[in-house]
Amino acid sequence: MSEIYESQESEQMPRTTVIYEGTPGPRLRTEHIEVIGIAGDGLEEALHHALEAGDVGRIELCGGMGVAQAAQAHDVVADRVQVGLLRYAFESLELIAHYKGAFAAGDARPGLGAATAAAVLRGAKDSVPVGFVEP
Repeated sequence: MSEIYESQESEQMPRTTVIYEGTPGPRLRTEHIEVIGIAGDGLEEALHHALEAGDVGRIELCGGMGVAQAAQAHDVVADRVQVGLLRYAFESLELIAHYKGAFAAGDARPGLGAATAAAVLRGAKDSVPVGFVEP
């Protein structure tokens, strides 16, 4: 399992849990946000994990999940916390189409190189560990 980044922030506010389909397990944890990866049918378990923490105020499902998973999350959470479904902005569709085309042409990781990692870190003010980029 990869290392989890633990923030030293002290301000108290409800935590947001972000759940995405990818490498299973916790990926990032600070005072305000937790990012959890799931595989296959792991959504319900991740939702229960978030609720058991006791300090979650909102759960966000990654845009790669569909309405079936959003409905499942709504049923499991049963109005205890807000559930959101992140969606891709219209302007991102061209980039998604490029990514899909590159992948279909045999590029297993199109666009996920050092330049992307640097852009992510700059945009996050150096506070987000990037584990998806190979050296």
